[in-house]
Amino acid sequence: MRHATGLRYGMLIITLLAVATAASTFAQQAASAVPLEPVTTILDAFRSHDIVVLGEGAHNNEQGHVFRMSLIRDARFANIVNDIVVECGNARYQDVIDRFTRGDRVADKVLREVWENAAVTGTVWDVPIYEEFFRGVRAVNASLPKERQLRVLLGDAPIDWMLRIWKCGWDALPSCPDRRVRSTG
Repeated sequence: MRHATGLRYGMLIITLLAVATAASTFAQQAASAVPLEPVTTILDAFRSHDIVVLGEGAHNNEQGHVFRMSLIRDARFANIVNDIVVECGNARYQDVIDRFTRGDRVADKVLREVWENAAVTGTVWDVPIYEEFFRGVRAVNASLPKERQLRVLLGDAPIDWMLRIWKCGWDALPSCPDRRVRSTG
């Protein structure tokens, strides 16, 4: 991890991939399940795990988004977590999201490239909750010292759509996520 204070810091991965468990194990756990406060439970998971994964469920899950926002806004979160990996951003724009989340000026048009030019074609990421997440991290970071600021790591493939169109032609790209590209094709 990037902090060398001797304390153990974790990484939170927010991913849309399902984590499967054996049906018999799940049934045993469900039979003995006890409701726990979710934010505290997730933060406590870092006591024994360097990486904690949250699934979004279905894309555009508003309830999950509200929870993730409450998690990152919890005062304890930045004391435990330093990196957040998301699927909803093209890694080609890592420098853009780094500048944005640390508080630098980034034009809205440039910021939108992060999720609009993701490898998943279509408009799956083009809904307000994903932009709100990045803006939420920026707001949290504004109140933190530089050495404790959260970093968002963009986990989507670093695809360059314009280069792909140039090399493969329009037929290889039936539903490009960038509306500007679709409208010129």
